[in-house]
Amino acid sequence: MPRLNEHLKIKYSIDPNTGKIESEYLYRGVDCPTKAISGSLVKQYIGYNLILRDLEDTETWMKQIHDLSPNREKSATQDFLNQYSSHYRFQDLEDDPTHRLIKSLFFSSIIIYAKCFTQAKGRRIKLAPNLIPTNLLDKHHTIMDFRHNLVAHSGLGEFDTGWVDVIHPPLRFIKNDVGLHIMPVLKRLNFIDDRRDDSSFLSLIGAVKEKVVSKTHVLGEKIISDLVVPKGQEYWYQK
Repeated sequence: MPRLNEHLKIKYSIDPNTGKIESEYLYRGVDCPTKAISGSLVKQYIGYNLILRDLEDTETWMKQIHDLSPNREKSATQDFLNQYSSHYRFQDLEDDPTHRLIKSLFFSSIIIYAKCFTQAKGRRIKLAPNLIPTNLLDKHHTIMDFRHNLVAHSGLGEFDTGWVDVIHPPLRFIKNDVGLHIMPVLKRLNFIDDRRDDSSFLSLIGAVKEKVVSKTHVLGEKIISDLVVPKGQEYWYQK
């Protein structure tokens, strides 16, 4: 039996005067009767769909990062990264537009991922860490820590710190009176490449997205059974 969504076409338009979004639904080129519904169940459904779109954005950005960045072998020599020492880190982004883009995509991914767990005033829905698989919880906490202490705020931790190197000329050049120089050495988070780990940021996003998709399906079925079907077919075909 064919399903409505298999041949459903959607056209969106914006009223130039009010800014309101108008939707037109066509099945095999014919207008479909449409009515909007509301209520607490609908708000939940909208909230989870908004979260789903956020997760899809972060997934897309992380995949773009991996396309832009070479896949490097793990290195145990990055001692300055402490607990992240097994991961390659971009250091000198100042003169490389590609690396700047990577950092922008990485920070955007952190912000929007964390938003799914922290902000709920508008959509009134936020995710709880208990839906995250156990093997990915540490990665989740790492990303949330990045959000709280580095991306959204400058807090305590390994990054957003540094020191100053005082540079003197070699002894043989002292007579030239070239003076001295100081150089700030900054420890900044730019991008941590964890794609070779089982518990990567991208795999975390995928696992959370899978849970949200399941939740939207359950809510969608409940909306149909509780709010749509009981009104009867005649109601939905009234103009």
